[in-house]
Amino acid sequence: MKNNNVRLGKTQYDNFRKKCIEEVEKTAKARHKNVCLESEADYFAGAMTVMALVNEQFFGADEESKMNITAPMWFLGPMTGRSITKDWK
Repeated sequence: MKNNNVRLGKTQYDNFRKKCIEEVEKTAKARHKNVCLESEADYFAGAMTVMALVNEQFFGADEESKMNITAPMWFLGPMTGRSITKDWK
């Protein structure tokens, strides 16, 4: 994590990352259960985009590290053709 223009510290960063991952996955699970999660890849891409923007704007992440705030399986799963929701079962 780059430290120039950081508005929030490491503790806030860790708490934000943990809470975001929990909430994004909780919503994805509910949408999957209710059969309204049409595209896992699109859903997680949207979540990752917002989290990367927050990481850059509020935590000062640079271009190379702004995705380190997301859960790796959110992009590795779809890239390898694996279903994230099937991994939760």
